[in-house]
Amino acid sequence: MSTSLIIDSMEFLNTLDTMTTEAKCKLNNELEAMIDTHGLSAVISAISAVCDAKAQHIAENWQDESLANVWQEAANRLASDVQVSYRHVS
Repeated sequence: MSTSLIIDSMEFLNTLDTMTTEAKCKLNNELEAMIDTHGLSAVISAISAVCDAKAQHIAENWQDESLANVWQEAANRLASDVQVSYRHVS
């Protein structure tokens, strides 16, 4: 795992720490509903696409290649996880 992804993961965890219990429950319920409706692979794939779009937007509009690379790496890892889960199911 790259240093930038570790740093980004820490920022994400800090964000979760500052969320209220009610907000965490709401987020969990929304994610569970999406997974129930669309399936885990589809939700992970959609999150991967969002990460990819964020990487492109940051690179094109903010010229922050380091941050864009963090988002791109997250997109790639999520996409890879979806492919692995499909292989295990097949």
